[in-house]
Amino acid sequence: MLHHTGTIPLDTPRLLLRRFESGDAQDMFDNWAGREEVTRHLPWQPHANVEVTRDRIAAWQERYESAAVYHWVIVKRETGQAIGSISVQALREATRSCELGYCLGNAFWNSGYMTEALHAVLGLLFETVGLHRVQALHHLHNPASGRVMEKVGMTHEGTLRDFGQQADGSWFSMCIYSILQSEWDGHGPRGSAGNPAKANARPKTVAAHILGR
Repeated sequence: MLHHTGTIPLDTPRLLLRRFESGDAQDMFDNWAGREEVTRHLPWQPHANVEVTRDRIAAWQERYESAAVYHWVIVKRETGQAIGSISVQALREATRSCELGYCLGNAFWNSGYMTEALHAVLGLLFETVGLHRVQALHHLHNPASGRVMEKVGMTHEGTLRDFGQQADGSWFSMCIYSILQSEWDGHGPRGSAGNPAKANARPKTVAAHILGR
């Protein structure tokens, strides 16, 4: 049985993870939702304008009434700026498992922010909610996202061939990673969670498969 908390605030050394607010629309549009550099490896196109982003946030806010919804905006504590998002998708109560999706503005890549946020979310999901397995997928041509997954202890399981379609109709393959509750309990996270000195060296897209269009 899972012990749902809903989208409660999560604190890390440099970040605050919280519910989306209507005032986040401009940051979201400017930093990631309106940027082709960020969305090129995601199954949705950049938002055409901030009104599209505002409508999307409003739809997400309605879902917060459910304690089984986990969808955070990632806020840089130092500036109060919204820089990305992370959410639980495909939550399966029967198998105590889920999939995570995340997205980070390109101006904030290579600084360890997503590793820090992912570490905080995994801690909640395993230690409080009681999940058994968490998985995440990334576009085959976006290896930086796989390195984020590895840093928090996730294991590469394989490649899902022609798993989805881009907005232009072309097929793309996805790499799948996972971590089990026993692995988190036994070993904790690996790598650079909360440590900006161990950020990725190459500027690739920091995004996992996410459906929040």
